[in-house]
Amino acid sequence: MSSIAPSHIVDTLTDVSSALLASLRRVPSSAALSSVGILAAAYVILFQYFEINQPAGWRKVPSVTGKAFWTLFSGKTFEEQYQGFFKPTLEKHGILRYFNQVEVATPEFAIQVLSQPDAFPKLIMADRHPTSLMAAFFGTNLVFSNGDVWKRHRRIANPAFHRAWSTQVFGDLSLGMFEELDKLLEKGKTADVHDFVQRLTLDALGKAVFDFNFGAIENPEGDYVKTYNEIMIGHVCCILNSLQLSTFPGGSSNLYNVFPWLDDFPLTRRYDSFKYVKHFNALIDNLIDERRKELNTNGIADEDQADLLSLMIKAADDEKKASAGKGMSDVEMRVSIIISNMVMFFLAGHDTTANALACAVYYLAIHQDVQRTARDEVLTLLSADSTALVTPTFDETKHLPYVTNIIKETLRLQPSVAVLPMRITSRDVAMGPYIIPQNTVVTINFFALHHSRKVWGDDAEEFRPERFEGHQVDEKLADPDADPAVGEGKRDTYHWLPFSYGSRSFQKYEWSLPANSPHKDKIVFLPGNLLRPNNLQIQFKKRM
Repeated sequence: MSSIAPSHIVDTLTDVSSALLASLRRVPSSAALSSVGILAAAYVILFQYFEINQPAGWRKVPSVTGKAFWTLFSGKTFEEQYQGFFKPTLEKHGILRYFNQVEVATPEFAIQVLSQPDAFPKLIMADRHPTSLMAAFFGTNLVFSNGDVWKRHRRIANPAFHRAWSTQVFGDLSLGMFEELDKLLEKGKTADVHDFVQRLTLDALGKAVFDFNFGAIENPEGDYVKTYNEIMIGHVCCILNSLQLSTFPGGSSNLYNVFPWLDDFPLTRRYDSFKYVKHFNALIDNLIDERRKELNTNGIADEDQADLLSLMIKAADDEKKASAGKGMSDVEMRVSIIISNMVMFFLAGHDTTANALACAVYYLAIHQDVQRTARDEVLTLLSADSTALVTPTFDETKHLPYVTNIIKETLRLQPSVAVLPMRITSRDVAMGPYIIPQNTVVTINFFALHHSRKVWGDDAEEFRPERFEGHQVDEKLADPDADPAVGEGKRDTYHWLPFSYGSRSFQKYEWSLPANSPHKDKIVFLPGNLLRPNNLQIQFKKRM
């Protein structure tokens, strides 16, 4: 059913308008202009302010459009915007709206959005704006697709959800990071922990996903390291902010979020953005060529040790064989399936994990008792008498319940992605007492949900890993039948990354927050939906 006012109201307004227009033709022009102005004002008041053409259930949704408008160019961080503008409404009602967008922040509303993909399909920005920077970088992938297209992406990407990733890659690379960290300690300097873990995760994912060494730990100014950082820092965060209007950072990038057609005429730095994206995609394209040649010659000897790119190429080839030549061409498979998903896996695994690790280090720095308890657990598991740095196996990480709870509590307080990528209603949808009209953008505010006192209690703002005690940890990485884009099993995909770095960190260092830190009271983030700590300096001290 269409979202319009009762027909008799519309018919009455139409009749009145026709009569007024007929009368205007018989009055002087000056009086006619005045009357037109009155009619325009009446239209704005009735249709835009009182929204009489919308169902009553829509008008019940608390509106914060005025507040949202001022945040567009405020330059405030996501948390500042949430605390200053949206928290009271979301805490009271669990839902709000601005412009043509709705945010929800209760478990019930979140479950409804995530469990009804037919009513809340993903909003595919690349389809709406195929020439945009977002389309150039992400394309169509597992996260940004629906229906049969999503199923095809899922079949190709299945290897990522049916394996236990090795902790040894991350553990071995941490040794190089410790060498760089020790150089700072010898000079009596603090360390920008987000910079360090970002370089570490870039190298680790390069090996695990592509079997490619970025060399970010030893050479942060390397070609592809700089390219990736330019895309991430300068542009992708701004792209992701377009997934939710209320989190625009300040600056000219807002113009591209509000008017994406401007990407048809990229100028100055925006032109460089497309150049960097093209350069990074060329890297993946070359890796695909090289890997396919290797696979044609040698195949995959051990799938448990193979990188994700090799497994996805094999899955794509199997998909093509199964379709008996009726499926996608080699070029379509390469561009639409493999490259787009490689970029998405890399982005999802890299920056979000680096942010989570940096926040975990921060909380351990200011909660020394938690740090000591976690260290004792690690040393007990890995043998406190050992003088060598030991990397736990994947199975051993399952026996670190307190460290696991630290990661969970960190991700609760500081979810790496603050909002769900946009959905759009395919029809009028009832959500409790509210009606969400067709073609309305809907998102879940994870940050608000994770900080809700109704869900977590009066201590929702406190860092307490103990709140997760007694919760059984799912041993699998993700539900193989779940849509990873909606977050089912998503938290467990972090398991393999933090533990090997964390265990070695606990063995070698103690750390704390410098006395003059701007993060003394809380973490200060950069603007945007990706919660990236801003210059988070940590004071490390060697234990051994």
